[in-house]
Amino acid sequence: MQFELNDLREEAADSIDIIFDDLFAETLSEGTAEDLVELVREVCMHFHTLATTTLLIDANPQYFFYNLCCAAENWRRLLAHLHAQGASLPPASHNTPLLGAVAAGQWELARALCRLSATVRGEEEYEDEFAWAHLLQEFIVLQVGAAFPEVLLTRYASEL
Repeated sequence: MQFELNDLREEAADSIDIIFDDLFAETLSEGTAEDLVELVREVCMHFHTLATTTLLIDANPQYFFYNLCCAAENWRRLLAHLHAQGASLPPASHNTPLLGAVAAGQWELARALCRLSATVRGEEEYEDEFAWAHLLQEFIVLQVGAAFPEVLLTRYASEL
């Protein structure tokens, strides 16, 4: 099976347009927080597809990083909205947008994502996946020159 990268890129861009134009307003007014999380996860996946296909087709890292940042910013806005609504946060291990912000070198955006992300393991989240995600978040927000909290390393030592 051969993939046409241009078709993948076009489909991702079209999907983002459809979601933003039609589905967000409906989900915000009638959907649940879980519906919104899934919708934004889908948007982030499409931005990552745009990023990857643009890099492979055009060899243009600027738009690769730009689309990674678009995914991360949409995830940040979702987390801020969930906080404001007092809704449950998605599992910390759903951190692909965070990894994109790190890859793009957008450290303030990455730190904002870490500060807004879940710090307690979700019911359906594997212990080792949460431990890795939580340690990564703590490492990203760690002040320059500060020592990593030994208590976290001790807590997760058996899970990693």
